[in-house]
Amino acid sequence: MATNGQSVVAYFRSQITGRTALLNGDSVRTEGDGRSKEETIATSLGYTVTVVTDAEWAATSASQFGSYDLLIVGDN
Repeated sequence: MATNGQSVVAYFRSQITGRTALLNGDSVRTEGDGRSKEETIATSLGYTVTVVTDAEWAATSASQFGSYDLLIVGDN
């Protein structure tokens, strides 16, 4: 884990580089910059985030979901 003064966030960021996330954009609220808090946090942790609509999420197959390292569904 984080050692020698390394922050927990920095540690996890170093472990996640190159990972992908799929975000159901219709399930979250966007902020003033057009991004949701969930997208901003995932991006700051090193994830490349793909945002899809409810319809796109519903049409996604199990194998497509499985190709992502992280699935994000908000509670909006």
